[in-house]
Amino acid sequence: GRDASASRGAAASGILTFVPAGNPERVRQELWARGVVSKVRFGGIRLAPHYYQDGSDVERFFAAFDEAEAAA
Repeated sequence: GRDASASRGAAASGILTFVPAGNPERVRQELWARGVVSKVRFGGIRLAPHYYQDGSDVERFFAAFDEAEAAA
């Protein structure tokens, strides 16, 4: 899965939730092993990518997410 959500309007923030195809906690553990800090919330992987990130960090996250999802 590659679904992502972010609130809009007054509730808007830089926090995103990705819903993995596999077990979210297992995917989170795999992400941690790849140096990506995240949390499991509401059945998805929650990130705050707006905090000290640039384009290379975003690319690294998606590569790690794909690897973690496949390994979970």
